[in-house]
Amino acid sequence: MGLLKTFGEVKASRVLQVAASCASSAEFQSLVNEATDILLQRGDWPGTVIPARFIVRRGCVTWPRWVGRVRRINQCRMPLNVRTMWWDFVDRENYAGWSGRGYYWNGCSEPIGQSTFQHHRGFGSLVSEGKVPTYNDIPADAPRYVRAYPQNSLDIGKKVTLFGIDANGQQLMTTNPDNTMSLGVTISIAAPFGSTSGTVQRIDAVQKDITQGPVSLYSYEPVSNTMLDLAIYEPSETNPSYAKDRLFPAGARECGCDMTVIALIKLAFIPVAVDSDYVLVPSVSALKKAIQAVKFGESGDVQNQAAFLQSAINELNMVMNNEIPIEQTVVDEGFGGEQFALGMQSVI
Repeated sequence: MGLLKTFGEVKASRVLQVAASCASSAEFQSLVNEATDILLQRGDWPGTVIPARFIVRRGCVTWPRWVGRVRRINQCRMPLNVRTMWWDFVDRENYAGWSGRGYYWNGCSEPIGQSTFQHHRGFGSLVSEGKVPTYNDIPADAPRYVRAYPQNSLDIGKKVTLFGIDANGQQLMTTNPDNTMSLGVTISIAAPFGSTSGTVQRIDAVQKDITQGPVSLYSYEPVSNTMLDLAIYEPSETNPSYAKDRLFPAGARECGCDMTVIALIKLAFIPVAVDSDYVLVPSVSALKKAIQAVKFGESGDVQNQAAFLQSAINELNMVMNNEIPIEQTVVDEGFGGEQFALGMQSVI
């Protein structure tokens, strides 16, 4: 993670003196998490924006837990428009016409020429489909059971509860010992796996106990004795929810194959829980000042809260200037061939 510190390293720093609480306390953990969340929302700081490669299956990509925002995305070396259900990032070249920069790529490998490009303006788009609890959907070809596999024996007996639709198109329900009904069905994790007692058609939401190790979810089809991986949940995940996007037009659907995309992504805020977790602030000094801002805000001192938060942002601007000296360097970020200068952040 480069510039980023682990929670264990932060515990050993002078952040402890500013927080004025024990390193092992819930109070210290809460202060670090709140300060990190505040700063992460106020800039794309060094170490928090990274390129990564992802698999597109049947025209869709489900982003991992650690993906917060997709800033740019390339499919087969050409940029896609990034769209949500409410807004678009519009590539000006789709409206200004052919720039002579190169070919627009069709599907996975074949280039198409200038005239074809003109006919296919806006060819590539990544469109949001909201949030999902698994990275794969349960196939609709046959009834499927859902299994939960633990990676740590200490997690035997923990619970995973599924909400969704059963094989008959009805909501998943559980009959309680007192003969009342409640939403969802619960899997008790066992060795080698725990399973639903009935078949499941669709999963809309998942609730999971905190575990010692990851838990893998699979759908199981008993006639053909086949399984499909659905999700891998990290120990601290209790209500997994991942952004899902569809590619239009989807080369993966057209050619019947999986494909890859390369995306420039902003890391999502994930609260630190154990010493090996990364704190998404590339400056201990900035983190100290943000914690002070949090404490002043809780005491009702808005003036000092704003001053310390601005000071924290100034520290992060210095980190950015040291990593990418914008007064000297023009950056080619490799997503669509555009050159741009990174600007410093100043919003409190």
